[in-house]
Amino acid sequence: MDIGLYTLHPPKEIFEKFEAAKNTNLIYNSALNKIRESITAKFRQELELAKKTMPRNPSNIHIRKFESAVKHLPETLKNALEIELEYCKKDIMSMDQVTNSTFTDVISDGDPKSIKVLLEQYKTSPGMQSFIKKGREIVLNQMQDVVNKINHYFEQTDVKEALSVVKILYEYKIELETIVTDVREPYLKARSNIKKKFQLAYICFMNHFLQNNTSEMTNEIIRNVEKSFLCLFEFINFAHDLKGQPILTHMFPEDFNEKIIILSRKTADYFMQIQKNYESALEIIDIASLKDILDMMNKWDSLPMTMKNIIQIYHIEDISVNSMTMAISKLTVYSHMLESVSKKIEELKNQLIHQKLINPETIQFNQHRDKFYRNLNEKIRILNNVQLLSKHDLNININLGKSECLKSLVTQITDISIATEVFLKKFSEDSRLIGEDYDNFNSYYNNLLSCQRELTEIDCEINKHVEKIEKIIFDKIHIWAGVVDQDSSVQHVSTCLINMKRVSNNISSLKVRIHQIIDEALINYKNKTKDSTNFSKLSAIVNQDASGIGQSFIAEHKAFQGYSLSLFNEKTQRHDIDYILKNITGDFINKDLLRKRHKEFQDIYGDLIRKYLKDNVERENLIVETKLVAGDIKQTPEKIAWDASVRDKVPRLLAHVFALWTLQNASNYFEVATEENQSSYLLRPHAAQVVSIFRMLGIGDKKEELTNNLVQIGTGEGKSVTLGATATILALLGFDVRCACYSEYLSQRDYKGFLPVFESLGVVQYIRYGTFNKLCENMINRNGNIRQMVEEFILNGSSSAAQSSQRIERAKILLIDEVDIFFSRDFYGNVYTPSASLRDPTITSLISYIWTQRKSNLNLNQIKATAQYQACCNRFPTWEPLILEAVKDIIYDVQSFESHDYFVNQDKIGYVEQDNIAYNVVYGYKTLFAYYCEHENGKITSQILDERISIKIRCGNFSYAEIPLQFKYIMGVTGTLETLSDPEKEVIKTVYKIGKNTYTPSVFGKNNLKFREKDDISIENIDNYFNTIIREIDDRLVGGKSSEKRAVLVIFESISKLKEFYESKALEAIKPSVAYLIEEASSEEKEVTIKRATTSGQITLLTRPFGRRTDFVCYDPSVVNNDGTHIIQTFLSEESSEEKQIKGRTARQGNYGSYSI
Repeated sequence: MDIGLYTLHPPKEIFEKFEAAKNTNLIYNSALNKIRESITAKFRQELELAKKTMPRNPSNIHIRKFESAVKHLPETLKNALEIELEYCKKDIMSMDQVTNSTFTDVISDGDPKSIKVLLEQYKTSPGMQSFIKKGREIVLNQMQDVVNKINHYFEQTDVKEALSVVKILYEYKIELETIVTDVREPYLKARSNIKKKFQLAYICFMNHFLQNNTSEMTNEIIRNVEKSFLCLFEFINFAHDLKGQPILTHMFPEDFNEKIIILSRKTADYFMQIQKNYESALEIIDIASLKDILDMMNKWDSLPMTMKNIIQIYHIEDISVNSMTMAISKLTVYSHMLESVSKKIEELKNQLIHQKLINPETIQFNQHRDKFYRNLNEKIRILNNVQLLSKHDLNININLGKSECLKSLVTQITDISIATEVFLKKFSEDSRLIGEDYDNFNSYYNNLLSCQRELTEIDCEINKHVEKIEKIIFDKIHIWAGVVDQDSSVQHVSTCLINMKRVSNNISSLKVRIHQIIDEALINYKNKTKDSTNFSKLSAIVNQDASGIGQSFIAEHKAFQGYSLSLFNEKTQRHDIDYILKNITGDFINKDLLRKRHKEFQDIYGDLIRKYLKDNVERENLIVETKLVAGDIKQTPEKIAWDASVRDKVPRLLAHVFALWTLQNASNYFEVATEENQSSYLLRPHAAQVVSIFRMLGIGDKKEELTNNLVQIGTGEGKSVTLGATATILALLGFDVRCACYSEYLSQRDYKGFLPVFESLGVVQYIRYGTFNKLCENMINRNGNIRQMVEEFILNGSSSAAQSSQRIERAKILLIDEVDIFFSRDFYGNVYTPSASLRDPTITSLISYIWTQRKSNLNLNQIKATAQYQACCNRFPTWEPLILEAVKDIIYDVQSFESHDYFVNQDKIGYVEQDNIAYNVVYGYKTLFAYYCEHENGKITSQILDERISIKIRCGNFSYAEIPLQFKYIMGVTGTLETLSDPEKEVIKTVYKIGKNTYTPSVFGKNNLKFREKDDISIENIDNYFNTIIREIDDRLVGGKSSEKRAVLVIFESISKLKEFYESKALEAIKPSVAYLIEEASSEEKEVTIKRATTSGQITLLTRPFGRRTDFVCYDPSVVNNDGTHIIQTFLSEESSEEKQIKGRTARQGNYGSYSI
């Protein structure tokens, strides 16, 4: 029976009955004991249940049930169980205290995991809802306290503590959100606050620091930026410590990693750019840039140092921030910047104070000298601009430094001016001056001129020094000019003219002005003596000058042009048609027919000269007659008219062309009407030129066909006249003629020489002169300007530049000047790549951006991300691939634009081409960036720069070697035909189909070059190379005919090898008599050096470009009469034609000379 029924059925009666009967029978006693044990067990079970009932309570239902039932037990049992009851109650009370204590301890301890375990236990325990409820309330309060702590720490900018508390909050959320569902509310509030804090710090740092404008910075903004960086770095450090843990995903912004990467990259870029700008500005002492950097660093004050300290403390090694930490660690702080800038300016000041103006850079070429003073002026300008840094404590006395520098420079400039006075005193007193005197004067005077041009940052009265020097010189020049104007003595006039010419020859900077005075004096003298023979006598006396100056006078001044021509004719007319035909060699020559054709030409030419060679006679009839002879012949690519009727016209037509040429140049003839040798003053064709033209046109051949052919004509023997006359004949007979030369300068010179004939006969439009580049231009643009068509097509989607091809096209003939151009590196195997220039404001913006950011080493992806690139692509949406390719070239060229040495002159960039500076050469975008660079240096105007900013669009590739094959016929003259190698001859024959060659003898007779292979070729090892050259110079200076010294030209392979020899110990003993010439010399310097190179005792070092088409004319009688000029070639030519050209620098026009290698 359950003890709960004892009230209705008390067990006392049963106990009493069994108590009474136990003594009667042992069975009853045993039964009583079992009943007692059973009832006791039930009561004890109830006590056990009471202990287990939760919450624990000494008055729970089991205790009450026990107390109600125990009353109905016998007294003895009752008393015993009541004792157990008391113990049970005490146990329950004790256990209750333990439960409350555990609850309090676990909750108070704040360990979410322990709380979770406890509350989950309560959930499975009936009657523990109150504890669960209370636990939830306490947990929520605790979380709110955590949230409040986070907010408090954030407010106090103690981000590190705030984030450490965030970990606790996150543990509450993770552990208890399934039990205490309300934890999400404080968690979400806290997460929102964390994200907001990060976002505010990120925006503040990115907007106020990385895109800063120091002029807008306030102390408050600076403090906020510093706080923002500290905040961001605590976030970064927190994320690094807990890398890969879920807390970062749950508590940090979703784009945290992306923003940290952006932050790191932009911060790294920003600091690297600052450091790079600082280092670059410091290296060249760019004061304006240094001011901007120092102003900014000073404004930010301690922030960079704070950043450095932070990254040192945390030492985070994480790929996402490594670039940023590295950039910050490498950044030079403000105080160290000040130290370095001060040191650099101090070094500059000391350098300027001790700078010597007369030095190796200022005693050679104008280009080097001007560059030196330009750089010096830049250094002075830097020193003057240091005052811009006055608000920064540089710890140097700027004003004192400037004063010391200025004093040193002014003193030296005054000393240079004084140094010229020795020369000027001798000059004024008519003392004999030698070359060394002029060299010393030029060194000082040219330095003053360079100072005058380039030193704009100081006022040291340079103009007064220069004016004083020039006044003394020109006073003397005017005295001599006065003698020419007034003195009747031809000998005195000659002496004064030669004196003036000597000065112009030796002082190149005054040459133009002196020549103006000379020419004016000569014109006056010529007009004054036109009715007498005085001018002819003067010409003869000047030409006999023993110094050689007179001969250069005759050759260079127009007043003596007629006399110079008469001397030339005297040389050339000694060798007539008989000499030419006797010595001419070649393919398919019919000498009898050539003689017949030449006689026909000569007879007609002579008749025309006699008919029209009269003063003031109109030549229009001769022009009309020439055109009538030519007729109206149509030559098309499909049909060439060259039958007997056309061939027979050639001698007559050539006679008319040369007659017109002679008459157009006959002014000198009429000026010497009283001279016996008047006819020698006429410009007339030589028999060799006439025969050469016949051979090119097939006249005098066995079949007299028009074929591809070449004619060899010696250097200086009238190739330009031969080409000009041939071009005229072909144009008159219906052909389109292109004359190609390797040099633009020479090409234009030759064209202008024959232009009056072209214009008179109306064939200008059918004759083009130019380089092979221009030849390519003409060929590819014959149906319209391809560049213009490409530009219009890109800009407008269509082109109107194409020309109609309906007109009848003339057959084209190519006339070449020097066949070895076919085998040069720039021609054979190379391609010509014309490009269109695309201009637009968006293009200007893009290229200018790349230029300004060139030191950042921008890559293609970085540029593609710029607004400038996008604007350019938006402007030309269908041409982005072309823009992209152009940008690739631009990126490369902006870093290497200085790899091609260039020169700046009169708003133009030029490059060395052969022995000149060419200003029409462009090297990709390198040339454009050279314009940018020199614009910043003040040497190029904004207008000129703007005109050149464009993107180059390639219009295709054209093989140079294929261009000649576009012509119907190829003809030409060359001085190197016989030196072609067998492979070269094979190319000429098989590729260009040139099967006929002619070798014309010299109009000056046999060549007097002395060269014996067994004696004049020397192979030396590198150790003895320079010493051998010196011995060769010493040996060759001495001639075999007199004690006078010869002139020696030494040709080197490169500038570096020349300079190595010039600076070598081997040359020291003779260095005062040695001059050298390289391509970058100015035209005036080249002229002076070339002219002096052939004077007695002169040794001149030259680079190989001067071995071609440079006229080293020898006027010095002592050299001419002593075996002439000697040439030493110091390297082996790859092409024999080059060797022949170098030999041709001496023994010209019948004179003597020698060569060794």
